[in-house]
Amino acid sequence: MENEDQKNAKFESADELLPEKSNASPFETGFSPNFFIVVMAVFGVCFLIFTFVFQCIFKPISVVGYSMLPSINTSASGAYGEKQTDTVYYERLYSSLEYKDIIIVNDSYTTTKHSIIKRIIATPGQTITFETYGEIVTIYHDIYHLESTQYIKYCVKVDNVVLSEDYIANEPMVIEKDSQIKGYPFYNAFSSALSAKNLTEEGSFSYTLRSDEYFVMGDNRNNSIDSRYFGPIHKSDIVGKYSFMVPYGKTLAEIVWQYLTTTQSRRKVL
Repeated sequence: MENEDQKNAKFESADELLPEKSNASPFETGFSPNFFIVVMAVFGVCFLIFTFVFQCIFKPISVVGYSMLPSINTSASGAYGEKQTDTVYYERLYSSLEYKDIIIVNDSYTTTKHSIIKRIIATPGQTITFETYGEIVTIYHDIYHLESTQYIKYCVKVDNVVLSEDYIANEPMVIEKDSQIKGYPFYNAFSSALSAKNLTEEGSFSYTLRSDEYFVMGDNRNNSIDSRYFGPIHKSDIVGKYSFMVPYGKTLAEIVWQYLTTTQSRRKVL
């Protein structure tokens, strides 16, 4: 049998296998310096990626005006839609341009010399046609009907097919009869052709796009200066293609988080 001294020796050997107990308070022990270095590195990389993506790949632009209602700037206010505006992020490196794409165009097409945002209605090689329909609408400006303005309703066709446009306001497109605007020869030809409408014949205007031309229009058709005025735009004048929008009152972080937490099926709708 083992004597008492041998038993005590075994217990002492077992104690040596246990980790050394620390007298320090658990509140006095912190994270190691390496942990903070890793955290800082992760945040640094994330910041660099975020900056690169949203400054180099995507470019922000503040949209001013009402020409893209009801798609963009639904909260805008002010005489020129310069208050409470939406911010659009566009891609400067895009692979293709198609019908319905929203694009940013440089400042060479308007008398105000500002960049514009419009939707592509027709692409190179296609023929866009405007045709009048219905009765001429007369608006009187005095109770004696001495002064009046006549408006003509018209529709738009591409390759002789009437466009189905669910993104525009539910109101007919109209043009003032016999109207002419200095500095816009394309509009003047367009207006003259549609103003030929009379009681027996409709007015019509067509244009076939060249290999580098696009026809663009604002979604707010009766309040937009677009290709109906300055004519088709050249591909070399396109600054970028619409990617996503940050509505007034929201932040970029909120939109990114909404995208990340939205299912793939719903992203197509957003």
